[in-house]
Amino acid sequence: MLTLKTTLKLSLVPLAYALSMSAFAVPPLEPIAKNPDYIRNGNQRSNVVQGVGNKILDVASSAKYQIYHYTNDDTEYAFSFKRISIANEQYTGNAADIDGYIFFELWYAIDGSEIKTGQFQTMQVSSFGPSEYANAIHVMKMDRDERRVYEFDLGIDSQNRLFTIRNENDVNYFTPSEKHKKYVSFKDKHPELVF
Repeated sequence: MLTLKTTLKLSLVPLAYALSMSAFAVPPLEPIAKNPDYIRNGNQRSNVVQGVGNKILDVASSAKYQIYHYTNDDTEYAFSFKRISIANEQYTGNAADIDGYIFFELWYAIDGSEIKTGQFQTMQVSSFGPSEYANAIHVMKMDRDERRVYEFDLGIDSQNRLFTIRNENDVNYFTPSEKHKKYVSFKDKHPELVF
């Protein structure tokens, strides 16, 4: 069975750090309500919230990238959401483990830097289930590499603004974009420090 962690590993995963830190957060432009149908620690899957989940993925994937900036140092976080299907023949485990899940790839870059391999690889197979917040989904990593765990709540409001949710008063709004910041090496950023 796929294991889903209940807490973010902030010291290990820059993605989780980026999505959860309240230093980025702003008050929501519209009130965020609790989801009355949410069952804590339940085994609810994507099909339970397929309508709102599909709508959020439509908004998230409507632009090539969804971007937000860390206001303290102008660090840019670029995310890309791409729907995928996982057929039973592609999955080698018990088919019941993935029944009811909708999958997508979540890619991200920090200041244009895309990490291709290793512990902080940026392309992740993800899925979602119900969120404790209304008009939101709870996104979680679905591959078996436990070193790269993340989960977060992703929502939209009545204006189809996409955002991550830390709590009812703290959100991170995304800006749709067709490009993201170009990577600049440390050497190019700080030529005065290169000898």
